[in-house]
Amino acid sequence: MKPNKKFIVAAGIVALIAIPLVIKAMRGESSKEMDIAAAAAQEIRPTILASGVLATSTRST
Repeated sequence: MKPNKKFIVAAGIVALIAIPLVIKAMRGESSKEMDIAAAAAQEIRPTILASGVLATSTRST
């Protein structure tokens, strides 16, 4: 690959990454707030609360 083609390919990759970032910065979108909690030990319960029907298959393969 010629040096000119390498430059064009590199510039295209940079543009693909930079254009969405510039558009987002120009719109002035703010980041979303998040609640952060410290990790703590909790009990793991072996049950599932769900609604529906439990059906088994009686066909043998």
